[in-house]
This record gives sequence, C-alpha cells and structure tokens, in this order.
Amino acid sequence: ADSEPEIYLPNAQSHVPGWMSFVVASANPGVLISSARAAVAEVAPEQPLYDVRPMDVRVEASISSERLTAMIIGAFAGVALLLAVIGVYGMFAFSVAQRTHEIGIRMALGADVGNVLGMFLLESATIAMVATVAGMAIAAASSRLLRGILFEVKPLDPWVYLASAAALVLVAVAGSYIPARRAARVEPTIALRCE
Repeated sequence: ADSEPEIYLPNAQSHVPGWMSFVVASANPGVLISSARAAVAEVAPEQPLYDVRPMDVRVEASISSERLTAMIIGAFAGVALLLAVIGVYGMFAFSVAQRTHEIGIRMALGADVGNVLGMFLLESATIAMVATVAGMAIAAASSRLLRGILFEVKPLDPWVYLASAAALVLVAVAGSYIPARRAARVEPTIALRCE
C-alpha cells in the first residue's frame, strides 16, 4: 500500500497511553535481547519488558493467516486435481467399454495397437484442450475478483495460464492412458462378440 503521512513525537508528548514498541537492529538477536533487558532495567526498573522477539519471528506471525489460507487452498487444489484425474479415467474407461465393438472392428480391419492407443489419446487431448480453453476464458473473466487478495502478482499472468493449461492437458491424457492401453490390447474376436 502507499505510505501515508506520519509524524514522530517524543514519548512524553504522545497521546497513546500504556505501551510503546522498540525495534533494534542487530546481527546477533540473542545477545541483543539480554542487553535490551539490562538497559531498560537500568533506566526504568519498574517498567516490564515483554514480548521480546526477533523480527523474523514477528514477520512469520504477521503472515501466518495468509500462509494458512494458501496451504488450505493448495490442499483443495490438490484434491480437485486428483478428482479430475479420477473423473477423466472413469469417463474414458466407460467410453472404451461402450466402444469395444468398434475397437474390435478396427483391429479386425488392420488397426494396430498404436493406432487404437493414439486414437483414444488424441480424443482425450482434444477434449482436454477444448475444456482448458473454456476454463481459461472463465478464469480470465473472473480474475477481477482476485485482484484484491493478490499482492504484487498479476491476475492475468500468461505464464501461469500456460503452465496450468499444460498441466491440465497432461493430467487428462494421463487419466485416459490406462483405458486407452486396455482398449488397444483387446482381442478382435472377443471385441466383436461383445454387444
């Protein structure tokens, strides 16, 4: 955020009752903490000195809620990706089961394992690319909603979009590989008997 105008007052003129904070830079925080306690005790022994922590600990505490949010979102994203793989696998396993007769005819007419495997993988990649393009369009349209929670990150970063699109297409092709391989190994005589 943009910095706002500030004014520094001596503590005696300040209208903030009850507490004050000191920030001290040091290469060795452990030694500094004991020196700070001794200095405060020498000047004002009745004043308590509490919540003395190194700055990196304070920074960690200040972003802990954002870090927890990011971890939860990451966990949900991982679960969503796993469900997507399971869904793609189930859809293509069902498609292969429905097309067993067609596969048998193709194999009987001379299609080899590579042709059948390639046919199913190309089909899954095409469906995944169409779905990814539609998803990217929806994500780009809704990116304005994310602008408020992003810090120094562009909501329309092309590298992020390309990386996610490539990952989703790879996940879809990987999810369809096992059913496609199973389809390519079907014996034509068995496939032709299936109805």
